[in-house]
Amino acid sequence: MKISKEKLRQSKVSFEVKRIHIRRMNCLKLIMGYVSIIVLVIILIFCVIILWNSNEFKDIVVVSAAFAFFGDFISLIFLTYSLVFKANQELTPFIEN
Repeated sequence: MKISKEKLRQSKVSFEVKRIHIRRMNCLKLIMGYVSIIVLVIILIFCVIILWNSNEFKDIVVVSAAFAFFGDFISLIFLTYSLVFKANQELTPFIEN
């Protein structure tokens, strides 16, 4: 089959747009990953301080810190799975045979 020059040009442009989009999305995922790790560490430090000195805080604060500590680990596992293992973007040609 013969492909017109215009269709070939449009396919190349579409491919480049998708390539740039995938590159930017991967960069965004990397930045979000680093920021989430920093936020997770900060929350965990506060929770450990509260749990370590539980006698100095009210019971509701200690219980909230325990739930936050547990919730952070659950969310970290879930988000790592969904971002790293499930999200797989591939570059595919736009020209069909």
